[in-house]
Amino acid sequence: GGGAYGAATRYADIFAAAVPISGLWDPLGGGALRIATWIVHGALDAGMPIANTRALAAGAKAAGAPVFFTEIPDMGHECSNPRLYTTALWKWLFANRKKTSAR
Repeated sequence: GGGAYGAATRYADIFAAAVPISGLWDPLGGGALRIATWIVHGALDAGMPIANTRALAAGAKAAGAPVFFTEIPDMGHECSNPRLYTTALWKWLFANRKKTSAR
């Protein structure tokens, strides 16, 4: 999750979208999310506090960042759980494209 946040903030010129799952990132850095970002986090995550992610998502949205936030009520820090990787998520991720510049 933290790697996806890092890529979304530092390499927005390379990536079109990111899906951080149960990641930890500075909530004040949410406004730096300049690419489409679908944040996913389990509400029962004891290792990565959900409060941090809620604040990050709210701050990013308030700053106008293209962010979606999905909180999964009955899940902890289960980044590899197959139920996270839905057809809707994959379609959304690969529907995002970088704009090409005219030469």
